[in-house]
Amino acid sequence: MNISKRKQGILAIICTIAMIVTSITVYNPREVKAADWSTVDTWKTVSAGGIDYKVQKDGSFINDGFHAEGGGSWVNATNVLYMNFRDAAYTKAVINDVEYLSADHNKGTDECIRFEGAQVWISFDLFKFKKNTIVFYNGDTVLSSLYVYNPEGSDSDAPAPTAPVLNVTDFNATTNSFTFTWDDAENASYYDLYVGTTKVAGRVTSGVSKTYSELGLEQTSEDQTIEFILKAVNGTGETASAVVEKTLPKFSWKSIDGTDKYAYNSNTKVNVVNIQGKDGKDSVYMNVPAGITSISVNGKTEAVGAIEGSGFWVYFSALTEEENEVVVYMGTESRTVIIKKLKDDSGDSSYTDGEVLVNESNQTKEVPAYTDGYYWQNEYNNMPVKYVKGKKYVAEVVVSSTAAKKIKMVFQRVNIWDFVDANQGYETSIAAGNKVKITYVFEAAQETDNGNFDIYLGSVADKTTLVFESKKLTTYNEVPAGVQTGVEVLEAPTKYTVTEDGVAKEVTEGSSYTFGKNAQGYYDATNGVAYAPEEVITVDRNITVTGIKLNVAMESGAGIKLTTPTGLRFKTNVTGTTDILSQSDIIKTGTIITASDILDGGTVDDNFVKSNKLKLNIENNGWYGNTVGTFCASIVELQEANYARDFVGVGYVTIKYNNNAEKTIYAPSGTVRAVATVAQNIMNSEAIYQDGMTYYNYLKSLNKGYDTIIKTYAAAKKNNQ
Repeated sequence: MNISKRKQGILAIICTIAMIVTSITVYNPREVKAADWSTVDTWKTVSAGGIDYKVQKDGSFINDGFHAEGGGSWVNATNVLYMNFRDAAYTKAVINDVEYLSADHNKGTDECIRFEGAQVWISFDLFKFKKNTIVFYNGDTVLSSLYVYNPEGSDSDAPAPTAPVLNVTDFNATTNSFTFTWDDAENASYYDLYVGTTKVAGRVTSGVSKTYSELGLEQTSEDQTIEFILKAVNGTGETASAVVEKTLPKFSWKSIDGTDKYAYNSNTKVNVVNIQGKDGKDSVYMNVPAGITSISVNGKTEAVGAIEGSGFWVYFSALTEEENEVVVYMGTESRTVIIKKLKDDSGDSSYTDGEVLVNESNQTKEVPAYTDGYYWQNEYNNMPVKYVKGKKYVAEVVVSSTAAKKIKMVFQRVNIWDFVDANQGYETSIAAGNKVKITYVFEAAQETDNGNFDIYLGSVADKTTLVFESKKLTTYNEVPAGVQTGVEVLEAPTKYTVTEDGVAKEVTEGSSYTFGKNAQGYYDATNGVAYAPEEVITVDRNITVTGIKLNVAMESGAGIKLTTPTGLRFKTNVTGTTDILSQSDIIKTGTIITASDILDGGTVDDNFVKSNKLKLNIENNGWYGNTVGTFCASIVELQEANYARDFVGVGYVTIKYNNNAEKTIYAPSGTVRAVATVAQNIMNSEAIYQDGMTYYNYLKSLNKGYDTIIKTYAAAKKNNQ
């Protein structure tokens, strides 16, 4: 490949007898490029808040792997776009022509954008237009751009939306809901629903119904006046509608016939009849006007009751909360009744069935490593707890651990160190990174007013943090149906696979992985990333890499560049892992050219390139003959005194890795040629090239003066000739 005419002019060689021109560094300033929005369907999809955004980067400064995540402790937003850079050499970002300085947005959580070293979090709330552009700068120099397409955004020149007119129905006691309707407002992209100043539903559509619980409301014994506001939203902001006031009616508690222990909300459309026996269990019998398809109690549908036509029973054992939400479904219609469990004031010393004795949340326990064998070395205790002999107890713990740990629940009479539980507790294990719910059911074999609910936190080897999301102990006369001893995994860390040269290894998300020792590193063709030998990464996706094996060799001899400016041309061939050569962000190819006497028998390598010795470094910008891996470089505009001087051409490939390290592979030996020698060989060759003519005669037949160029170069003599 020949260098372009522009570079030829910049890199022109002006040689004297004693020297050649050194390489010239050309700075090509980047300009802010406009996105090709017509290709948006091919961009990466990043989903957040129910919207499939399309994201495309320009330039290599931004690494691949940008994604959506929660705002968390970084940005005061529900969803943010996360990205990271090859380095932290940026000073600002310009988002839709609004400037955000990194120095002003690198601390606190009250901003919609945050800079942190080579990391950036940007709230999706800033992408209200269809076409959003982010440009990162170092001073006034453009580093890279990111384009974000929001299919639900507005056009950048759209005016602010007009205010919609909101209509709200009266409270529907059958569905426990309000219904909201409106006509589309001009220039609105979407609508948000507020109760007072609190947004309760985003991107709602006309005709939507919301129950009082979905609106964050609670029916009480008093009528409540509720203010509803609908806001039309587009890229310019949001406009509030007129306030609509509605009444959330009160309800009172009404006793259920046959018992003084349960009551129900009087405004329900469910007919609550009385207390009956069903399936051998005490139950509340109710009915509705139509045939029943299903019922639920506190969201559960299994073993909560029985259905018979338009009537149904709810078992007492299913009423586990102080207030229990019972929903009866009649095809597409549903009705709700709230059953309240009243305090047992009969004078019985026993606890009320279903009473919660221990109820804690959000407790963190640090457990140190123990290296001398298994040992119960830490406790999480609650006392005093009253246990009644013969009563049933359900212990429920939701806990997560950063390392694999054993855990044991213990229930004791503290004052005499005796077990209340005849089984002497329940022991299980927690896998590293898992969140589990541990349920243990037992009957008290001892009675005490001074008992405990203790958890032993076992340690085996690793230091760990245990987070108890909840710890609960409940007493029953009869344990609710379906509740049994066991461990339920609620959350488990995501597992990814890293496949290196066909060998797969499972790695937990967020864990580190160290690549092998292949000298040229590894290439991820799917994501277009190269990893250095023994590079350590944090795994956040499946990765498949192959070891890079590039061979760089010079083609024997040299050629003459006959087009203006003329000169001596060297050809390089790269073989091996050639699919990586198309990655311009990763691979740079080129040729080092110097005089043979300057090289003085040495080797072209990193030390020579970094030295002050005279040389020309010509970067490749295209493949010779459209053959990937083959490229040429020429030293041109030689002075006549240098026609007979030997020059050396050495091709190279530089790999830029994910960690910003670089490795250059040079051809093992360079081609040594003088342009005079090449020209003489052309003139002296008797080999037939084309149409019965030698190559020299063929050039002569073209009548373009190529033969004259050859003659001129061939006339030069070396000093010893």
